[in-house]
Amino acid sequence: MAARLRFNAFTMNCVSHIHHGQWRRPDTRQLDYLDLNTWVDLAKTLERGKFDAIFLADVIGTYDVYGGNRDVAVEEGLQTPVNDPSLLIPALAYATKDIGFAFTQSILQEHPFNYARRLSTLDHITNGRVGWNVVTSYLEDTGRNLGYGGLPPHDERYERADEYLDVIYKLLEASWDDDAVIKDTENGIYADPAKIHNIDHVGKYFDVVGPHVSEPSPQRTPILFQAGASTRGRAFAAKHAEAIFIAGRNPQGAKAHVDEVKQNAAQYGRNPDDILFYQGLSFVVGGTEEEAKRKKAEIDEYASTRGYAAHFARRHRHRRLPVRPRRARREHRDEQGPGHRQGPRRGRARQDVDLRRARPLGDRHADRRHARADRRRAPAVGRRRRRRRERHVPRHARVLRGLRRRRHPRPAGPRPRPARVRPRNAQGKAHRRGFRAPPERPSSRRRAPSRAPAGLALHLPNPPERTMRTPKTLLPLLVLVAGLALAACGGSDSSSGNADEFADAKPVKGGTISYGHEQEPPCLIGGWVQQAYIQRQFSDSLVSQVEEGEIVPWLATDWKVSEDQKTWTFTLKDGVKFTDGTPFDAEAVKTNFETWLNPKSLNPTVDAYIGEYYKSSKVIDDTTFELTLTKPYSPLLSALSQGYFGILSPKQLAKGPEANCEQPIGTGPFIVKKWNRGKNIEFVKNPDYNSAPQNAKHQGPAYVDGITWKFLGDQTLRYGSLTSGESNVIYNVPTVNWKDAKGKFQVQQYITPGRPVTFSLNTAQGVFTDKKVRQAFGYAADRKAAVESAFNDVIPYNGNGSLSQSTPDYDESLADAYPHDVAKANQLLDEAGWTEKNAEGIRTKNGKTLTAKVVYPAGSVVSAEGVTLLQNVQEQAKEAGFDIKLVPSSPSETFSGKYSTPDSYDAITWYWTSPTAGVLYIVWRQNLKDRPNGNNSSFYNNPKLEDTIEAANSTQDEAEQQKLYAEAQQLINEEAAAIGIYTQTTSLASQPELRDVWIENSQGEPVFHDAFFAKKQP
Repeated sequence: MAARLRFNAFTMNCVSHIHHGQWRRPDTRQLDYLDLNTWVDLAKTLERGKFDAIFLADVIGTYDVYGGNRDVAVEEGLQTPVNDPSLLIPALAYATKDIGFAFTQSILQEHPFNYARRLSTLDHITNGRVGWNVVTSYLEDTGRNLGYGGLPPHDERYERADEYLDVIYKLLEASWDDDAVIKDTENGIYADPAKIHNIDHVGKYFDVVGPHVSEPSPQRTPILFQAGASTRGRAFAAKHAEAIFIAGRNPQGAKAHVDEVKQNAAQYGRNPDDILFYQGLSFVVGGTEEEAKRKKAEIDEYASTRGYAAHFARRHRHRRLPVRPRRARREHRDEQGPGHRQGPRRGRARQDVDLRRARPLGDRHADRRHARADRRRAPAVGRRRRRRRERHVPRHARVLRGLRRRRHPRPAGPRPRPARVRPRNAQGKAHRRGFRAPPERPSSRRRAPSRAPAGLALHLPNPPERTMRTPKTLLPLLVLVAGLALAACGGSDSSSGNADEFADAKPVKGGTISYGHEQEPPCLIGGWVQQAYIQRQFSDSLVSQVEEGEIVPWLATDWKVSEDQKTWTFTLKDGVKFTDGTPFDAEAVKTNFETWLNPKSLNPTVDAYIGEYYKSSKVIDDTTFELTLTKPYSPLLSALSQGYFGILSPKQLAKGPEANCEQPIGTGPFIVKKWNRGKNIEFVKNPDYNSAPQNAKHQGPAYVDGITWKFLGDQTLRYGSLTSGESNVIYNVPTVNWKDAKGKFQVQQYITPGRPVTFSLNTAQGVFTDKKVRQAFGYAADRKAAVESAFNDVIPYNGNGSLSQSTPDYDESLADAYPHDVAKANQLLDEAGWTEKNAEGIRTKNGKTLTAKVVYPAGSVVSAEGVTLLQNVQEQAKEAGFDIKLVPSSPSETFSGKYSTPDSYDAITWYWTSPTAGVLYIVWRQNLKDRPNGNNSSFYNNPKLEDTIEAANSTQDEAEQQKLYAEAQQLINEEAAAIGIYTQTTSLASQPELRDVWIENSQGEPVFHDAFFAKKQP
């Protein structure tokens, strides 16, 4: 069925919005913008005309660049003065029934806690007819007047906006349960306190405890609009917006914009087709084509070139206006990319005009040049019959699904009769009005919204004019829209990069690798795998692990173990120094072990591996180190090969944890020069490096001069940095781009061993204390299909909830544990006594619903694609009667331990990277009062399981060890203490000319010591 074209009217609560100078006409109502009746008349007129919505623009500040001050803007009424658009909405909603109202507000204007209340109030008052256009501001005095000391940098504003939306989502979507409001007049209970929750948001810009102070509104979160045109703005829109405004000057520009946003949206796990794209257009209509053209001439007569010039000067943020010959303009356009707004169209010689020094009341020729640079595409002028003949094309648009109509002032006259200008759908019937969220829209929108609004947008000239007489003509502007839509349907496959031309290249010294990583840790050393990735670059471990688990020398050249398997003796490499000049010796190794296990400087991952086994360290001589254990531990060498066990300078360690957090020092191939928090780490080459592991591709210093380790958390921006050439290599290729990356770049993927990402089910408290309910949850959802869909068949499904499929001694018989079987799930739940269902289809028992709070660490464990997966599981589990409440945990919440106790969740998604099946002891050792184990996230205490794993860790008999590890996995599976989902992976994509980047084998740490920039071979 053909997509319906949607229309919004675009206006602003001021004198002169876009079409400057028109307020001077004697026959308009633009001077009446302070009169509420003016706005009510407009709303009623548009509703009768079947418009979907009124869109209210806004700015906070003045246009003060042109002429070096704001004088022209004030004289022209150029969005100055301007009133709050949101305060019009209650009155307009009261006067109408169906039309929607979208208003603009900057994330700089108001704290999100208070703003969330305003959104809920407006949504209640309008009965779900409100939308919010999210902007980040662009006028300098906005930042000054709101206390920011000036406008924050562009990308920082969008970073702030992302967190702002996170807070809004949590308040509007997660703070109040759907059934929190009871309205029990008999017992005097309006709302259930147990169903109203704090959000406890702690972020970079906002700390909000909650709860939300308004009860849930019809939409909860209003429809979100966005119009960002920059790369960062488009990425933000793709993540959050349900309707996006574009200003395509030609089909190619519109296509490029739409394609980019859709690709970005897919990377956030959204359906790109759910997003509406609105093109701004203006119309001049008349009884005849001649009448319409006459009206257009009148509009041009009153047009203010000064107004357009002043608007251009700030809106485009150019200090100088370039006027180029045609060829130069063409080259400039090509540099800027498709659809980029150009400057003036005429001019034989280049002429730069400084807009700050432009003559505000003179030099009309220059003013007109500025105006032409800013004036939008000419309005449609023509008769209605011609418009009807041509408008069938956009009905079949696959990209442009809406128009914003910009109003031009109209002469005064009889009461408006808009029926003949109203939009019609493909069947010729009038549009459904309003843009309230459709019934199928998901109730939870804590992350990227997934449904598009049901309404459309058109631009109206500023403030409402006195009349909209029955139009008879309309210029064929819809032909342009059709061209945009049809052009956007085409496209060609990108050409693949050719890495083979560098295949035989010899190592070349020099250059700095620009590496786009994902997550930034709180310190450069510690127990998180993200810290191990970094530590690998500046520190060396005692041993290295290669394929099939074989251990090879690194800082230790040899080792032996006593007959009772408790004493390990390591022979150390001689002549190695830390980069602060301190010698590497046995004393340094001893200091590291003692520091790792000291409660004041504890490395939690080292403690998890060997804390239960460690007894003492001893220096035999400078190159001989002895480690004594309390009991045999066969996975020891595999554990020591990881980055967490990188040896650090004892001199630097003596300065304490804070100094080593910022400036750790090792013996590795690179040196930490500077950590620019929130941005990157600057590494420089260690010119004296002489301690590479045996499995390195070369010995000696690194080939490159250094690494710029950038933190690019947004996967769209990260992959974009690779395709644009800003990065030489990136981490974690978005799965939606995997195929593209394989064709253009060198791609590697490593399936991380250890514990996969699982649902750890709380066996100590809540609904999952019942084994049958845990098993039913495993059967209730098609986890395999959800993984394949969310990750585009790139990241493997892992049904075994105990070990990842790449871990030694993984039990393949559990690969498809708990396959999708709703009948089996229903049977188990019936047996567990959950036999009744409420009106929503949720199972109940003794008056309680089968509700499970599932926490997922957003941004640290679960990506945007992973959130999509969880939402799919949530919907599927409902078929069996589960009510799954997905609760995102921010990185600060996750690592502060907020969700670490039995009363904080029913299930949590988690993983643990490890090169050995011995990780089972870390994760499943009992959590007892005298022996706490915070890594046992299922709170599952089973002495038999612990004994089995410990026996496997102790034996040297490989067959016996494999048998014991298998028994442990089967026991965990039978008890359904954890339900497997997918494996962790490390993927790298690098430019063809960057050679010999590789992934080490213990847990997927990227290695740059051997990397070099190759030259093309003749």
